[in-house]
Amino acid sequence: MTFRMRGHEEASGTKYVPKELFELWEKKDPVTNFENWLIDEGVISPDYPHMLKEEMDTEVRAAFDKADAQPDVIPDTEKEVREIYAPSPGPSKPPPKGEALKPVRRKTKDLLML
Repeated sequence: MTFRMRGHEEASGTKYVPKELFELWEKKDPVTNFENWLIDEGVISPDYPHMLKEEMDTEVRAAFDKADAQPDVIPDTEKEVREIYAPSPGPSKPPPKGEALKPVRRKTKDLLML
């Protein structure tokens, strides 16, 4: 079992949760405990979590900078509506009566149609 150490979203806050409850669950944090177990077992080095966090931070910042450098989007409502509500080719012609289930009937001799 885990415990949410933050609100449901950034704006909700956690003032309603007693401080002691956070302290208790901080010790039970499964991510931190697993990280510590990996270090204790020699699976990863003690610096690996910090190095990985720095690497991920660098990658996220680079992606953010790339996205932030893109030109501003100029909305074109008419084009967007056209692309969402594209003209339909119309309904397809239904198969002749009795033809729709022929492939199924060939495979299933015990088919009962009502």
